[in-house]
Amino acid sequence: GTFNLNIQVIDNKGCSTNQTKSITIYNNPKVSISNAIQEVCLNNSINLNTVVVNNTGAVNYSWSGQTSGLNSTSTPNPNFNSNTPGIYNLQVWISDSKTCSDSASINITVNDLP
Repeated sequence: GTFNLNIQVIDNKGCSTNQTKSITIYNNPKVSISNAIQEVCLNNSINLNTVVVNNTGAVNYSWSGQTSGLNSTSTPNPNFNSNTPGIYNLQVWISDSKTCSDSASINITVNDLP
């Protein structure tokens, strides 16, 4: 919401001045990764799906962690594919046009072929 802040300064002679400033406080955006499937077989891809609410304007995305299997580290819904079995931890950081931010993480298990 938007709030008015009134500041009054009084010097040691009793002279005063007032100034009012308007301050806007924005909600922090919330990001989540909405993948029901978090386990794939070797060389199969998985599309990561982010959901953002409460954002103000455009959202910037930055994926970190074990990102070698991602086709992009700056899009909301990258594909992940690995030719090495294991558990991969990925985080997505978002910031909106007011520089408010949030993050979420996911573990993806890549299983060896039977």
